[in-house]
Amino acid sequence: MPDAREVAISLWASSRSARETPTTHGFRHLLEHLVAKGRDGTLDARLESEGITLTASTYRDATHIQLSCPVGKEATGLAALAEILRPFATTPEAIRREVAVMRHEFASVADADRLAAAGWVASFGGKGLDPFGTLAALEGATPDSLRDLHARQFAKPNLCVVVVGPVDLDRTTARIAELVATAPDGGPSAGDPLPAPVAGRVEIEQAVGEARTGFVNGFLRPGTLATLGAALAVASEMGDCFVAYTPSLGPGVVTLGREEQVGGLGARLDALTEADKATLYRSGYDLLRRWIDRYLTSPSGVAYLRGFLQVQELGARPEDAVGLAKKMTFDEFKEGLAAFGRDRATIVVGVRR
Repeated sequence: MPDAREVAISLWASSRSARETPTTHGFRHLLEHLVAKGRDGTLDARLESEGITLTASTYRDATHIQLSCPVGKEATGLAALAEILRPFATTPEAIRREVAVMRHEFASVADADRLAAAGWVASFGGKGLDPFGTLAALEGATPDSLRDLHARQFAKPNLCVVVVGPVDLDRTTARIAELVATAPDGGPSAGDPLPAPVAGRVEIEQAVGEARTGFVNGFLRPGTLATLGAALAVASEMGDCFVAYTPSLGPGVVTLGREEQVGGLGARLDALTEADKATLYRSGYDLLRRWIDRYLTSPSGVAYLRGFLQVQELGARPEDAVGLAKKMTFDEFKEGLAAFGRDRATIVVGVRR
């Protein structure tokens, strides 16, 4: 993107070697917090003095560190990532301080996120744990366990680095090669596959609202994109709805929900007529295209989507999703809507007391 006014740098680390378990639930999230601080806890401040912003996120499939740099500052950004990749060390005191910070983050989780997380667990059981974690599990984190996790999570075979913007290709490629050389050695280990999803209904007390969780088989599949398009169309029609989905190449879910005590979402989905579906198809086709295109018009968006796909499967391209979205048929769209039907979806109801 030679005309961009910023350089986006994304470091992706696959979680294939560091799956969530009940005893380590949230360790990756805690590690993300700690590595983003840098070796001396001042990485954010040092980058900001150079006009660079850092954001970090933990997903089921990967951990993501993203830097937005002024043009010409990409070498400084890559040096920051090298700091993150070097062998990790922390202290019990640092862990306690960060867990205390995370207590506030846990207290402010939105109802939409709670509903979506509950849909995953209800659908896939212990293999559907969200990466946010639990405070009870985080109390068991130690310097040794996090050092081991860092070595597995950030091993060379698990990494993808994407740089987008007006940069010199050869020089930047050489710098990335030097960066990756600082990462831990080791090979990825595949986690156990997700079990077959189970449809049904679950109530949770810590949220208000309702959601339908539809099962999908991977972002670069026509059925997944049709289900996403269907969710976007219904959300647009009803208003005040949310759609939760990250572009995973493995099995997963698309969640459509509403943060209201009596939202009417399920009643609407169960009462759709053929005329309703035809109307929704026209809007869903357009909204799906926009959903993908919004990632491909800025350096940060390109770095996000291209990197997220690449870290899961070498050669996966967002352009393939664009092509599939353009070919989405009415029958595929109706099948996407059916994924949210009462007989196929997981229904989550918040009943905060």
